[in-house]
Amino acid sequence: MKRSSRDPRYLAVLALAAAAILLVGNRLRPVRNVEDGAAQPVAAESTLSQLTRLTQRRSIEDRVEFVRQLVANRNPYIYRLSSAGQSAVLWNAATLITARPNGYMPSPESATGPGTTLLEASVTTAGPQLPLAILATSLERPPLRIERVAAGGFPDGSWMLALWRSTDGSLAWSEGQYLQSRRTNCGDLMPAQTLASTIELSPKMAGAGVFSLDGVLIGVVGRCDGGLAILGVQAIELLSGRTNDLDDRLLERYGMRVGIADDDEHAALRFQQGLLVREVWKGYQAYASGLRPGDVILSVDRAGLTSPDDLQRLVLPVAQEIFELQVASLGRRRTVSLRARPEVKPHFASAGVLLAEKEPGVLISKVAGESSFAAMGAEEGDRLLSLDGRAFDDPGAAGSYLERARGSVWATVCRDERVWGALISHE
Repeated sequence: MKRSSRDPRYLAVLALAAAAILLVGNRLRPVRNVEDGAAQPVAAESTLSQLTRLTQRRSIEDRVEFVRQLVANRNPYIYRLSSAGQSAVLWNAATLITARPNGYMPSPESATGPGTTLLEASVTTAGPQLPLAILATSLERPPLRIERVAAGGFPDGSWMLALWRSTDGSLAWSEGQYLQSRRTNCGDLMPAQTLASTIELSPKMAGAGVFSLDGVLIGVVGRCDGGLAILGVQAIELLSGRTNDLDDRLLERYGMRVGIADDDEHAALRFQQGLLVREVWKGYQAYASGLRPGDVILSVDRAGLTSPDDLQRLVLPVAQEIFELQVASLGRRRTVSLRARPEVKPHFASAGVLLAEKEPGVLISKVAGESSFAAMGAEEGDRLLSLDGRAFDDPGAAGSYLERARGSVWATVCRDERVWGALISHE
């Protein structure tokens, strides 16, 4: 009887016979000499994949080692400011550059560098309206002057490295690519050069130095438009050339702007002498003492005021800890104690968290282009704090007050840390 080709035993015998033939043929096949030009055996796909991964891994290892070496070379130029709780860059032997802190920067400030290097630095240029601050210092053995270049000296897409000093004194870094240079108005520094990149900036990077991969300084992380930005070296040089007048020094030390009122402001706020507070900043002594836009400073330590120059005593080298100010608010008088040197509070609670306060006031959702609010500089997203000294947290109540008001209203508005005021005409 003929065996079926589908019989399992029959198929097994055929498979064994075929395997035997292949084995014998392989042993008797003549070996090719690779020196005769015959092709090498082609590597399996899995082998090629493994080789690719090994090559990529080696490239990554080389890059990591390169970055580590760059970080080590830039180590002498990165400091940490103890009270401000952020990094600073050694611009030269006599100057540290850092981000403007959120609030008052004490002077002198302790700066810790590599190893046990400890410096005492004094503030020369700062203030809530600037993205960066400059501190004067001196090193006994300063490193070589750091090489720096303005944006445009390196091509788009170039790699860059942000470098800062952590709380434990170690260096941390983040890599990214340079995209482009922009002209931006950062507070009173106009125009400031900012560098766009793929580096994701975070609060811990405030005051970080930003370097190209050949170790050249190209910027410092500062504060701009309520956030962080990389300020190019041209912006730093522009800041270095500023001369601090009385207005700048009042902002730097107390976070306030004052001025002489016009006739309309005299009538609306019901005073005939003194200096009008136009702006205060949260985190500074003027705000902490209770001064607000619309207040009128009548005297300092019982000495009357007729011009802003009469406030020079507030910014002289500190000879007293507290100044007594007589202040009028819509005809009501009070005494304000203004500290010359505030106590520096820690940035974080003992549990390691920073708790946000509830935002006061009413959110401004839209500002008409020709309105009095637009003229005072209010924008969508700002908060209306008060009208004629009356605080509001309900939009309906604030709107009703504006509708019923006759003549001008003194409005106080807040944006981030800045609080300012102006007369609003009833429309």
